[in-house]
Amino acid sequence: MGRPFFRRRLLLGAGLTCSLLLLHGGFVASPDVHLVRQLLVSVAHGRLNGTNARPANPLDTAAMVRLMEPGDIVLCHNPRGAYGYWTHAVLYVGGGTIIDSNDFVRGTVRKPLESYSSYNEVAVVRVKTSARKRWQAARWARGQVGRAYSPFSSLVDEHSEYCSKLVWEAFAKQNVIVAPRHHWLVPDDLAASARVKWIYRNPASPG
Repeated sequence: MGRPFFRRRLLLGAGLTCSLLLLHGGFVASPDVHLVRQLLVSVAHGRLNGTNARPANPLDTAAMVRLMEPGDIVLCHNPRGAYGYWTHAVLYVGGGTIIDSNDFVRGTVRKPLESYSSYNEVAVVRVKTSARKRWQAARWARGQVGRAYSPFSSLVDEHSEYCSKLVWEAFAKQNVIVAPRHHWLVPDDLAASARVKWIYRNPASPG
């Protein structure tokens, strides 16, 4: 059973989600409906996380690991993403590995940091909380490996994850709210949060 099946199933579920939002008074003009439409188009074209492009600068993962601590958030950018500048977010858990929820078949997985070298831009942000709470967030995320992936999972759904929801939830479990609650949290919400500080960016931002 391959990815086309999962894509069709996702489109069906997303269409139902969008219909429910439209039927629920008060959400007709909601930006969430616009987001659903964007996600549907991107899923249909197979580019939910943007279009892979040659990185502007090689990703020095060894240098990144020397700077990083468990619980750091890795933000990734590719052009033509569905929902903002930052098109993907994962959580660093130590040992040069991250936890990522972005796979229709395998669900939530643990991967090496080198897996993200194909992104056009990569950044690392650190949540402004104690090192202990960041470590606990990383430990919680490791426990989610194998959980199903769905980009339309709500924050109260304990059966599936998606990239930025996993990151947000890992900290929420430690009573640290990184970004305000929305129906869908996107990587830009994490990047814009006053609760994070920037540790690394490749390529460096202009100016």
